[in-house]
Amino acid sequence: MRRSIFLTAATATALSASLFTGLAPARADGAAGPVLTDADGWYSQPGVLFVTAHSDSPITRITAHFTPVDAPDGAPEAGSAEDFTQYLGQDARSGTWRAPVHLADLGDYRVTVDLQDASGATVAGAVSPYPLEYRTTVTIPDLTATPSVPDYLHQEVTVGGTVVAKDPGTRTPPPPPTA
Repeated sequence: MRRSIFLTAATATALSASLFTGLAPARADGAAGPVLTDADGWYSQPGVLFVTAHSDSPITRITAHFTPVDAPDGAPEAGSAEDFTQYLGQDARSGTWRAPVHLADLGDYRVTVDLQDASGATVAGAVSPYPLEYRTTVTIPDLTATPSVPDYLHQEVTVGGTVVAKDPGTRTPPPPPTA
């Protein structure tokens, strides 16, 4: 009986510690080297992957690998991206890099990242905490409503605008559907 109480208390302590501290970021062997903070897509820029990382030396190489979220471990990757350029940050030691993503199918993808810095330290297969949502995005850039602020006296509203769908792979609108 006491042993089960002890194990329950130890498990609860470990779970609460992980909830407060979160997951440890991926790190190269030793204290120095690249650290992956995040890798995901931004809804405002479909078809682009953003990788946030930092290191003691300038980051020289980033490679992202994509696998469907529902694929079993060890499944072949659906694609990769290597053409990263720095998007945010003061120098190459810390910041956010971006690269275009071209995948054959829409869906959610698990992202693993390989990082290398100028000192030669590497991290291979760092898993991003977020999936890449590779989807067609729909926007309405010129939405109008009349009246612009409906109230009790103006309950009838006219809405107008243009709907634009962007394919993340080509970054251009897909052809219109045929009837």
